[in-house]
Amino acid sequence: MTALNPYSRRFAEVLFAAFPEWRAFMLDDLPEIFTGDTEGSLIVRVPCPAPAEWPPEHSWLLIDTADGEVTITWDMFHTHFNFDSQVEEDSNANGPTAFLHQLVNQELCIAIAKNGDKWAGSMTIQHGQAPDFLAGSSVYSRSWRGTYDTTLETTDLTMERDSSGSHYVGSGLPLLDGE
Repeated sequence: MTALNPYSRRFAEVLFAAFPEWRAFMLDDLPEIFTGDTEGSLIVRVPCPAPAEWPPEHSWLLIDTADGEVTITWDMFHTHFNFDSQVEEDSNANGPTAFLHQLVNQELCIAIAKNGDKWAGSMTIQHGQAPDFLAGSSVYSRSWRGTYDTTLETTDLTMERDSSGSHYVGSGLPLLDGE
């Protein structure tokens, strides 16, 4: 196993304090998909308790510290965090471990939009919340234990930029509600 750099080592301490059982899912080598500054990076691949019908490539959560930031990837969604390795603990309510707690407690779900088999967008949502900017031929949501999973066809969905040009607005947005 490659020795972790100081940034990765500090984040690993915080991550495994919050999720000690995830230490068993550390990978020795970074997958080939990683580019950039990966020397000494942490990578953790956590299997999620997903329903059997999920494709295997979408049945795990990937956490890494490549390029000096924390990246969390699940299915076709990913997000980045600037973790301050000098802080004693991840006390930031918007930090990576708080985000992970929200995912595994199913307070947050992910929504993925696809056009055919191609990714068209992704975002986090609360269960029952409409993905207010995703456009694609289908949109699906995933929750950690599958409780709020939904797949929708969105052939009537249209998206346009608003008058400012900085936001998308749409019509035909379905409400994702797995209850």
